[in-house]
Amino acid sequence: NGTTVTVVNVKKCRYLEATGCASVCVNMCKLPTQDVMQTEFGVPVYMQPNFKDCSCKMFFGMPPLPEIIDPAMRFQPCLSQCPAAIVIDSTTASADEDEGGATPAVCYDMPKPAPYRPILRRSN
Repeated sequence: NGTTVTVVNVKKCRYLEATGCASVCVNMCKLPTQDVMQTEFGVPVYMQPNFKDCSCKMFFGMPPLPEIIDPAMRFQPCLSQCPAAIVIDSTTASADEDEGGATPAVCYDMPKPAPYRPILRRSN
């Protein structure tokens, strides 16, 4: 459609690597960043995290996909290093043993943050 898109490839996202949680990545980084870039700077950006290798692609000039079709917003099992997954797994392990093994823990349904709203400051 004639729109220029610049792609930035983040080889290792420290945020995703440190938290080890797909839900934290989406709800505390991806969605707020996309919102701030559009709201504050007028630049649409679509972020595409890769949960397998902790990388992320940022597509500047491309509007975010609707949440209903965004692959990052779909059911995401917790990453193996996710602290929430470890807690969930340890508390549900006995219930899962009867069913032939543990199912992957999920924390994807963590509440989403409110949309970013800039703080208005009075000038003196």
